[in-house]
Amino acid sequence: MLQNWEKRQNRDESEKERYQGFLKNAERVYFLGFSYIPDNLESIGIPRGAEIIRNAKVYATAMGLSPQNRLRISTYLDLKDFEKRNEPEPMPEIENRILKDASAVDLILDYYTLA
Repeated sequence: MLQNWEKRQNRDESEKERYQGFLKNAERVYFLGFSYIPDNLESIGIPRGAEIIRNAKVYATAMGLSPQNRLRISTYLDLKDFEKRNEPEPMPEIENRILKDASAVDLILDYYTLA
């Protein structure tokens, strides 16, 4: 079985560019049940600092993750960590980059809009 780095090394660059195009044009990005392993983020075109999704609203689940993992994720993706809160928060426009201890369903119900 190929290791992640072997798969990434042999991947066609046009595939990564396609992912990056989606990310650059996204208005909202949802990370649901995602491992946030830096190698995986980089393989889909999201480097540390997440400049590629800087202009998007970003909502991410962190259900059951340790404080150290939440800190790593929120730093990597430049998110505000709503630690151990499971109720919807008022969301001024400035707070549109959220890491939340919630299930995928709860995050979507709290923050997904069709607008």
